[in-house]
Amino acid sequence: MELEGTPTANTAPSLSASECADFIHKLKRYTGQSESEIIKFFREGPYGSLAASRPEYQKLIEIEQQLDAVDKRAREMCPNPTQLGRKPRPGDDVTIAILSPNLKIRVYSGPEMVPLGMFSFDFVDENDNYIATPSDIKIFSTGSGSTPPGPVYSIEKYMALQDPRNSSNSIRNFRVDKSKMDPNWETYAVQEGVQLLIRIVLFKSQPTNARIL
Repeated sequence: MELEGTPTANTAPSLSASECADFIHKLKRYTGQSESEIIKFFREGPYGSLAASRPEYQKLIEIEQQLDAVDKRAREMCPNPTQLGRKPRPGDDVTIAILSPNLKIRVYSGPEMVPLGMFSFDFVDENDNYIATPSDIKIFSTGSGSTPPGPVYSIEKYMALQDPRNSSNSIRNFRVDKSKMDPNWETYAVQEGVQLLIRIVLFKSQPTNARIL
């Protein structure tokens, strides 16, 4: 592990070897960057080296502590939270519509979603295995119900749009272990009564539209 370097704009005590290792581990997990990329970033940044970046390390620790406190408070306030974004469970009300020979849309709602007036949906293949939204499908709200007109994004897509690498105020990736992410996992959650327009491009010159309620 490369720790050398002289701080250029920081007078805080240097990180120990164990703290540097912990810092690298956390940043690799949260940002998806490699160890060499992380070390290069801090070497070329205002601290001059990873070992001199104690202020940034302390910020990360404080953020983790804040998230732990929020998680604990949320569990105390709502021990059985609504799990938007989950897949169907036994006993859920599930409806499947065929969009093409190898593509279906699966609409479902569980007991915890009913009081909120919400339902979820995702896409599945011909064997009913869930898949990520195909690239040739676009979903829009027609403006009915409480949802304004415009594109409808999955929970995962919306979170990706809020990624801290795109938004300096977002910390959504601070609890994401990217090595455990399922690339086929994608779900939508919308209010009941919303009319959606699903645009499917069957051929490049001939789009097909389908509506669901």
